[in-house]
Amino acid sequence: MTNFNQKDMLDDSIYKEAGDLLAVGGWMIEMPKDGSHPRLYGNRQMHAIFEAPEDLSPEALFDFWFDRIILTFRESREMIRQALAKGQVGRDSCYAWQHPSKGCVFIRARGAKGVSENGNTWLKGFVEVAETEFQFRMPEGKPFKVLEARKLQIYAPYFLETYEEIHEIDPVTLRVTPLSYRQDHYDPRPKDVDLYELHRLDLHPEDFERVKAALDKKTLEGIIRDGKELTLQFRVADKLLGWRWVEAKYFAVEYWATPKILIKTVDVEARRRVRTLELEKRDLVEAMFNIYATVIEVDLTAGMAKFLKRMDWDPQDMPESLPIDRLIGKVVPRIVLATERDNFQSYLDFDNLRRAAACHDHGDCTIRMRSFLKDAEYATVRISRLYIENRLDKLYIVTTREKFDPRSNEVADNLASQTCDCLYYVDLTTGYFRCIFAKDEVVSGFEGDGYWLNLLKMAERYIVPEDREMVLRMLSGNVVKAELEANGEYAFSFGMVYDNREFRRKEIIVRYADRKHSIAMIQRNDVTEAYEAARRQELRLAVMEHKASMDGLTSCFNRSAGIKRIDEHLIASSGTDALLLLDLDNFKDINDTFGHMMGDEVLKHFAETLKKSVRTSDLVVRIGGDEFIVFLKDAGSRENVTNCVKKIVKRIMTEHYGVNDDLDVGASIGVAVSPDDGGSFEELYEKADEALYRVKRGGKNGYAYFKN
Repeated sequence: MTNFNQKDMLDDSIYKEAGDLLAVGGWMIEMPKDGSHPRLYGNRQMHAIFEAPEDLSPEALFDFWFDRIILTFRESREMIRQALAKGQVGRDSCYAWQHPSKGCVFIRARGAKGVSENGNTWLKGFVEVAETEFQFRMPEGKPFKVLEARKLQIYAPYFLETYEEIHEIDPVTLRVTPLSYRQDHYDPRPKDVDLYELHRLDLHPEDFERVKAALDKKTLEGIIRDGKELTLQFRVADKLLGWRWVEAKYFAVEYWATPKILIKTVDVEARRRVRTLELEKRDLVEAMFNIYATVIEVDLTAGMAKFLKRMDWDPQDMPESLPIDRLIGKVVPRIVLATERDNFQSYLDFDNLRRAAACHDHGDCTIRMRSFLKDAEYATVRISRLYIENRLDKLYIVTTREKFDPRSNEVADNLASQTCDCLYYVDLTTGYFRCIFAKDEVVSGFEGDGYWLNLLKMAERYIVPEDREMVLRMLSGNVVKAELEANGEYAFSFGMVYDNREFRRKEIIVRYADRKHSIAMIQRNDVTEAYEAARRQELRLAVMEHKASMDGLTSCFNRSAGIKRIDEHLIASSGTDALLLLDLDNFKDINDTFGHMMGDEVLKHFAETLKKSVRTSDLVVRIGGDEFIVFLKDAGSRENVTNCVKKIVKRIMTEHYGVNDDLDVGASIGVAVSPDDGGSFEELYEKADEALYRVKRGGKNGYAYFKN
């Protein structure tokens, strides 16, 4: 495949021209077919770039290179590992590498793929040092102020993810050098201050002493000595919001062989907001994913009730938002017992709700009411109040339908089983997510900043191919925002296949958990049983519909079903179609001579003859008695129609019908062609009937077209 010298290095002559012109080294990686250890070969220039000993075996040279890909560059290492496993290589990739003498350098590699005769995969290309050309990555669409571009470039491997600020600390003097910051969030960063002065200027007064105590000199010395990472969360001054929660990581690095400490801050405002929302609304969340619960938000300032979630047993004529007294007025007339009406009115009285909110009196109320469902005359409904800590302006009314047992006059202990298998909060602005409930092992992660990436990975592995694109589109940030703004909530369903090959049908329901901060609640339900039941019902209906459309004797389409299908096709058709009206000759004589049972057998045989004479896309219809229609869809031309008619006539005359040979079975056929003779069944039938009458008058057993 290629040439090696005695030291298992690439022959320099092959790469001499490229090496001389570009100062690059040549390399080849062999990925054995049997999965054994990969092998790396390089010429002398590659060994010089890497400062790799020339006596290393190909396996050891691979480890020498791969193990020095900087660990904090995790994404690059993992991408390289996956690419090698698949026998792929990027045309132009750049990664950080720990040089034996220079420390962190940036390596650019270019390569291509080839396959040897023995089936092993070979990757081949060039490598060069690209430190001065490496461009550090800034998060797109976020205005960063870069103060120390050169240092930021060198430290780039440590902050590939989104960040708010980067500072460098001298561990001896504790002087802070700002490298970069989000200028849309923060004012210009101070220079020539020490670590504690920086935090005193930036941190919330309630957080400063805590952070200062955590950053004592002993801790900072330990970060340098042990290479450990310290993580703290605190509030910093934000020029727009007042205060913003960030997570700061303090870790040791080297700058030209001198130890330094970097501070990298990440915005966790959304993360803390989601967790606070989760704690505040835990009871409400449980109600939201209970498929048998209605949730009503009551504004205790304006006296308005708003449906956040409603069930099919709720009054369907109620608007989404209405005054609380009107809600009471809608429900009271349907309550069966007068005492329960009084209890209900007292329970939802506006003044009582405000007093209950002040002392967080949850309580509950049970009523029996006439049902809105078709499967029950009455519904027993339990009503509960839910509150949020430190909120006196809102409360939530949760109603659940309980199973009523008429034999014992008691409410069943258990509601129908829950179908919710996971529930997420997702910040639509940042992509931060948190799974707050999961009883299914297949989830898009449990917490992090990359919800959409996690969703993509989960979709590629578990969602059936025909639904995958739809799910990713319906859960993309732009679609979620647009749907929620337009409709308040939306839902869709899709199929999943688990690792054990089990198929399940899932439903996604998306709602706002916090509209102000664009936090969505994404609920996934398992609806397999309901889906399968619906499919079985659809199949039963399809079978029933098919039976209802067929003629019981001949299994052709009956008159009404045939006419409907013909008219539907004619409305959509832009080509040539033909209606053939057929009438059995001398059929009355067959009935009179051989009896009606034999007549029925002749009709069934005649129908089968017609079906065998036309295409499966054409229609064979029994109009009644011995009268049939053959409808030729998209016939193309009158010549094609004529050939088909002749084929039908010939087959009818040559079939044996099991009757006396002295009594021939024949048919007269009238033909009308669309669009020339009409564009509807009624018009074509009238013209074909006129043509059929001419055939009958002319001696039967033949065919004729309608003539204008």
